[in-house]
Amino acid sequence: MVMHFLTTQALPFFPMFITQLRQRYVFYFSLLFMVMLFVSTVSAANSKGCNDLFQTNTDFGLFDSRFYTITDSRRFAILDSKNSKNIAESSLPTTSIKEPKSAAKDTQYFKESNTTPNVQTESALNTLDSKQAKKSEQSLDSPLSNMRAPLDLAINKRNKHLVMVSYENDSNFDSKIDKYYTAGIALFYVSKELESNQFGAKFLQFFSLQRLFHPQSIYSSFGISLSQELYTPKDRFSPIPPPTDHPYSGFSYIGLSAMNRSNNFFEMLTLDVGFVGKATLAQQIQDIIHDITGNARLAGWDTQLRNEFVANLNFNLSYSVPYIYEKSKHFFDLMPQTSLALGNARVHLQVSLATKFGYNLAQNTLPVTINSGFVRAPSHQYGFSIYGFFGAGARFVGRNMFLQGNIFAPHYAIPTSIEIQHIIGEFSWGVGLEYKRFLLTYSVTHRTREFTTQDMISHYGAITIGVSI
Repeated sequence: MVMHFLTTQALPFFPMFITQLRQRYVFYFSLLFMVMLFVSTVSAANSKGCNDLFQTNTDFGLFDSRFYTITDSRRFAILDSKNSKNIAESSLPTTSIKEPKSAAKDTQYFKESNTTPNVQTESALNTLDSKQAKKSEQSLDSPLSNMRAPLDLAINKRNKHLVMVSYENDSNFDSKIDKYYTAGIALFYVSKELESNQFGAKFLQFFSLQRLFHPQSIYSSFGISLSQELYTPKDRFSPIPPPTDHPYSGFSYIGLSAMNRSNNFFEMLTLDVGFVGKATLAQQIQDIIHDITGNARLAGWDTQLRNEFVANLNFNLSYSVPYIYEKSKHFFDLMPQTSLALGNARVHLQVSLATKFGYNLAQNTLPVTINSGFVRAPSHQYGFSIYGFFGAGARFVGRNMFLQGNIFAPHYAIPTSIEIQHIIGEFSWGVGLEYKRFLLTYSVTHRTREFTTQDMISHYGAITIGVSI
């Protein structure tokens, strides 16, 4: 069965993939990726210059660990070139100095060693009391905050709410395609992360397997999404499509998610609750879109699935290989993943392997999209980051309502004779850009034939924008 899948489904994918790479959309986004890569190189060079400045001041033993994370521009003024020059010219001892714990101890040390520190430096040190230093530590909007090495999970805690909009369409990859999974749109809200001792964290961690091993090292958040998916057949202009073609269907639902993250693991449990059928208004929404874009309306929406309530439970688990992430200095991340879906809409198990490469990567994250078997984890850092990613997975399908029809409705809208493929492959790639509170991603998903009479693999592009608030 596996060999049959490789020869009939996976291998024919690659010639088609090479052909699609010639499409103009892919060319434009490839060009955009090269431009962003150039920008990241310049940014990395500037970051190295700032690190050299930190190193220069560290050699004199004047600054403790609090100074490495100062983000307030007014306090950071003590590191300008003028003060650096004054520090270099002052008569400082060259012996080993034990790291002071406060600015007051710094001043006391200089008095005891009969060494007079620079007046401007001493004044700046006295102004950084413990309360001000703590306040500066919590500020993450400045790019300087991202210069800290993520030695602990707390450094990368997401302390803001995240709002995202994702739009998927097969025409986002190839404008000539309009069939099978043809479109999807979703609005996502993800809360800021909570520590284990905060209110609500214990409830969210109740759905986590990680709490059995290290409950004190978990950050938890919850998510809410409003989504709609549209499915159409290949024969778009027949009032009654052939029984071997993909049925018409709309799927509108609300997703409630519990997300738990530790140093190397991310897991998410999501309950999707909604309905399929005419009540979703999928036909009306597609007609509006086609009228705006100048495309013809599809003729067979009266044959779509009957109205039916849908409840689907989805469990996603992703693991980031720490050795690779740390050894590459956060330029490369390798993530084995698994996802399980149980409900009257979908029943499947998918195992995947995803790679992410670029500058200043957030560990164990992928762009959030709608209809994918990959584990799409939201970013948990702020600052400049640019990356590309690629993933491949195998899905074992038990049932698919959007191909096989209703379960609890009285009868099918039209007779169908579709035989689903129980093993399919899914491939995804894309690019992403994050800057401070904003993110923009573009990804493409390719899926091998999901039913025996399907004429070709399906693929669609996804555009996601987001902002932290």
